[in-house]
Amino acid sequence: MSEQDDKVKDLIEKAESLSNRGMHKEAIKVLLEANELKPKDYDILRLLGEEYCLYVDTEKGLDYFVEAMELKSNSLSPWIEYAYEYCSICKFDKAEKLILKAIELYPNSFNTYGFYNFLGCLYFKQCKYDKSMDNFIKASKSYIYNYAIWAELEDRCQLKGLYEKSIDYLIKALKSEPIHAIYSLLGISYFKIKKYKEAINSLSQAINLNPNNFKIIKSSPLSMRYDYILYNMLGHSYYETIEYKKAKDYFSEAIKLNPKDSDSKNMLEKIENLLKNK
Repeated sequence: MSEQDDKVKDLIEKAESLSNRGMHKEAIKVLLEANELKPKDYDILRLLGEEYCLYVDTEKGLDYFVEAMELKSNSLSPWIEYAYEYCSICKFDKAEKLILKAIELYPNSFNTYGFYNFLGCLYFKQCKYDKSMDNFIKASKSYIYNYAIWAELEDRCQLKGLYEKSIDYLIKALKSEPIHAIYSLLGISYFKIKKYKEAINSLSQAINLNPNNFKIIKSSPLSMRYDYILYNMLGHSYYETIEYKKAKDYFSEAIKLNPKDSDSKNMLEKIENLLKNK
């Protein structure tokens, strides 16, 4: 071992001793000295990361952890973990850089969906909606339950009141993936902004593509969105376009699927009274 290696070893031991006594600022100074003597050393960088985090400078701590990880990493988990940590302190650019690097290093990973979904959420949080959409599309292509991606995107848009943006995204999604789940979400979006004719078209398309889909995905957390609610919304949409007989049929169907659907029951009674008085 060289004289320099001995000095580095002594400095690391001194830093650890200072850290154990809660003297993190002093430990950092010693480790920075060691880092100058032996740059790009995994152990020194990792210890610097720990000390900065304990000294409540999370960003610097993460920077050192990432630098250490880049020297010695054969696992995906740290990349995701540190990206989430950067997000927690609103350092979105650094989180983005990590995920993009992870995609480059592990292009065929089983977790590719997670990378793109993460980026979609990250860009959405920064109001970069087009970039968000592009990454949600990439995520949906590598995820078996891709309707969940579109449900998540729709929810995010609607929480911000971006109903038109939600519709744009779903229409774009249909071009690459014309499935009943996306038609359902599109119909719901149209319904929320009172475009009832468009809602009728999309919701009817969803039911026609898979009239029994509520049975197929009953175990899904999204099952209620593809169950009686579609028929209830069709009932309301036909009611708003003054097609009462069709509205009555769909409210009746919604009640068959969910006997506790009080809204459909109330609407059915309202329509029956209207038809009697005609």
